[in-house]
Amino acid sequence: MKRIILIVEGHGEVVAAPLLARRVLQELYGIYDWTFETQRRNDIAHLKARGWESFKRYLAAAFNESAPILWMLDCDDGCALEQVRELYRESLAVGVRQPLAFCLWVREYETMFFFDPENIGRKLGVEHLNVPNPPENRRAAKEFLGAQMPDDKAYSPRIEQPALTAIIDLHKVHEGYRSFKHFEKALLWLIQQDSAGLYPLQV
Repeated sequence: MKRIILIVEGHGEVVAAPLLARRVLQELYGIYDWTFETQRRNDIAHLKARGWESFKRYLAAAFNESAPILWMLDCDDGCALEQVRELYRESLAVGVRQPLAFCLWVREYETMFFFDPENIGRKLGVEHLNVPNPPENRRAAKEFLGAQMPDDKAYSPRIEQPALTAIIDLHKVHEGYRSFKHFEKALLWLIQQDSAGLYPLQV
């Protein structure tokens, strides 16, 4: 089986991200011959600290795995495109040795759950899940979802992210969430590459 390295920000995505990638390839494209390994490397503020020191170290280590890399980060603030341009600049400074793509979730991974309120609400035990409009403008999605859950429950990324990723309607997310479309395209690009390179920047 061929494999992709998924680099993620939070604890919940360690399990949720490979589940999402697998579902996209299998359910939307009928592709079953890829496996996924996950590395957790914190948020973009951590990566930028001390002249991008941690980012460069993590990227060099990931290249040693000899597999395509999809690096996912939350874009809590600012312009996702500008942040990707910075990531490309620093990646080129390290030297790109594998197929590499970045996906920034505007505003965070959980934002995709707002695009399927029926399934997500049912799973969280919320009869009528309130969702922000537009969803991408809402920061602190975890807290927003957790505040609507029954009093005897609390939102836990380690539990809820994989559970919700497993049942979300991918077609609804594809229709409404631009970050998901980028994730999907980047994933498809990576599995087609046979040499090192950066995913073409989407303007």
